[in-house]
Amino acid sequence: YRMSDVELVKEISKARQNNNTYISTKAESFDSSKDSIIKDITYTRIVDDSDSTYIVMVNTSITPVDATVSTLTNQLWMISVFVLIVVAILVLVMNRNIAAPLTTLNNSAKLLSKGTYTYDDKVNAYQEVYELNETLKKAAVDIQKADQAKRDLIANVSHDLRTPLTSISGNASTLLYLDQKIDDETRKQIYTDIYDDAEWLIGVVENLLSVTRLNDGRLKIKFTDQLLDEVIAESLRHISRKHDAYKIQVECEELILAHMDVRLIIQVLVNLIDNAIKYTPQGSTICIRGLRTDGRAQISVEDNGPG
Repeated sequence: YRMSDVELVKEISKARQNNNTYISTKAESFDSSKDSIIKDITYTRIVDDSDSTYIVMVNTSITPVDATVSTLTNQLWMISVFVLIVVAILVLVMNRNIAAPLTTLNNSAKLLSKGTYTYDDKVNAYQEVYELNETLKKAAVDIQKADQAKRDLIANVSHDLRTPLTSISGNASTLLYLDQKIDDETRKQIYTDIYDDAEWLIGVVENLLSVTRLNDGRLKIKFTDQLLDEVIAESLRHISRKHDAYKIQVECEELILAHMDVRLIIQVLVNLIDNAIKYTPQGSTICIRGLRTDGRAQISVEDNGPG
């Protein structure tokens, strides 16, 4: 700020009138806002020496605090609006890629107990959410397989139980109401049939118990070294008495020593042979083979029935 000669003389005159010191101000607006006023301050000091007189003048411009506050407030509002926009965008992105897929997966997972799970193969989400979806998909498939296996088991067991129970009921009814009218040979045959059907039921129950123990981890497996031909021979002593109507052949190589749980292997063989007897017509040939294959013992049960 440059003073004119008139203003300079005025400043010095005012200083003389106020003990050689004077402070003057001048307001100046740089736009139409009343807060945007710059104040120009001039400090004048007259120093008299014995020989000379010195005049010290200091001039400076001061912006009022209100203008600074207004500027900062405007900047703060701009920053706040920008932050809100960024946060809104982030919320939308997170909702689309995280919250929405998780909500969908949660609702679908609630249906797992019912054996159903609806899922989107093209789920659009972060890797973690995608992996969670894949895990739930696998769990759903496993549950469906387990549920199907349970239904198949119930259907098979129901069939296996119904047949001998119907036979036992019919034979018992015959003995109850027609005991005096049947001969000893027929009566003995009825007793034999009841015994065979009861043994079959015991075998079915034992199989179910073995499956339950296996699933629960309570089935203890005891491995011992056994001769394969002796295991096959022992299995034949436990099969259905109806095997007399079938031709059972045993072809086993000699001296095959195998490491096994003999009780469980016999149970498996009995089941296979009884199934062959059950699902093939009388007079069919059932062949049991014991072989040594690649250092392992192999047992197969074959029949020439239909299917």
